[in-house]
Amino acid sequence: MRNYLKNKKNIAENIAAGVAQYFKLAKISEEEEDMVRWKKLNDIPKGFYRDEAKKLMDKGILKGKDDGTIDITEDMLRCMIFCQRIIDQK
Repeated sequence: MRNYLKNKKNIAENIAAGVAQYFKLAKISEEEEDMVRWKKLNDIPKGFYRDEAKKLMDKGILKGKDDGTIDITEDMLRCMIFCQRIIDQK
């Protein structure tokens, strides 16, 4: 019983991984778990990314919820910036 209590987290993770594999569910990587999500415009660090997010919001491209929540990651914002650059070139 003592070994079980020491290893219950490891056991639970392995059971969960087995269930996810059986049902062909995607496993969330540690990188995805650690990814920072910016909830509001002011959560984005001052500088380039916040300035670009503000421009996208002003253009109506990036819209938040009624309470102003945008809930985006750096990768999401970077992709929106790339897409806007492509559109601006046409």
